Amino acid sequence: ALSFGVLATLYVTVMIMGHNLFGDNCQSNILLNFANSDPLAVGGRVATALSIVFGYPLAFAGLIDGIKGTCKSLLSEGTTLG
Repeated sequence: ALSFGVLATLYVTVMIMGHNLFGDNCQSNILLNFANSDPLAVGGRVATALSIVFGYPLAFAGLIDGIKGTCKSLLSEGTTLG
């Protein structure tokens, strides 16, 4: 429960800081508010892209393993699908 509270506080703090920095013109993706020439914003965009590129395959690998295990378990018990 403590960790969720800490994360919620961190998220709310970042949201408030973003709104205070950019006002009502704030984009939903905070990185879009920064100039394309800002090296820290570019680094943030690259880090976001890498987390998406490498995160989705990991999630789907777990899904595929789960489906394979379930199918194998169902078929070894002699049940039919359908």
